[in-house]
Amino acid sequence: MNYLTSDIYRLLRTRNFYVVSGICLGLIAAAGLTVSFFANSDPNFPYGTNAFLYSNVLGLSGLVIIVSYLFALMLTSHNHEIIGQSISFGTQRKIIFWSKWLLALAAFSVLCLLASVLLIGLGSSLLEVQPQANSQFLISLLNTAPLILAAFSFSYVLSLLAVSDVANFILTLIAFGGLGSLLERLLSFNSSLQEIAGYFPDRLIADILDDYLNGSGQFNPTCWLVGITLTVTTLAVGAYKFKRVDI
Repeated sequence: MNYLTSDIYRLLRTRNFYVVSGICLGLIAAAGLTVSFFANSDPNFPYGTNAFLYSNVLGLSGLVIIVSYLFALMLTSHNHEIIGQSISFGTQRKIIFWSKWLLALAAFSVLCLLASVLLIGLGSSLLEVQPQANSQFLISLLNTAPLILAAFSFSYVLSLLAVSDVANFILTLIAFGGLGSLLERLLSFNSSLQEIAGYFPDRLIADILDDYLNGSGQFNPTCWLVGITLTVTTLAVGAYKFKRVDI
């Protein structure tokens, strides 16, 4: 608890925490106000609905992955000297590993919750409300959550293991933003192998968006199975490696 308290203090004094959070919430507010402006200015504007606003956010899953990457780095990137001092003062590595992960995840989750509430509030109050749009959007968020959690954990582990920020960013985007699509093209000669690519995070996220646009979204256990498996595997490997890495 003492170590977690010190990390909370450190996070709250980190300028990037407020900058990234402010930009994210500001972009959502700007998107909602922009769509509302065009809807009120032009009676024939066809996209002045909450469903359209939500679809744009779901279509920017790559941006959400980038935000998760930034939050994963807030307590780890460029802080390895502090981490080394904590270890030398007797703090167990497992306490460092799990405390930072839990705190960064909690901060990122709060931002996601605020962003979702803001988005739904803007869509429901400023735009034409389409039937089932809110419920379909919430189902899409539910299916996306474990995949974003996996991306967040992946970035966190790489940063804690002192992988450079640039390499971390590239690896995270490849693993969660395009690897499935790439394999799908490379394996086009074999339909059986090509189906495997459909279980990669970026392909599952694309399917979530398609289901939302078709109004057929429902709880997808595959997303949770893949997301939780990737998260547990990443954290298990990361915790094992962190015990042995030189800080």
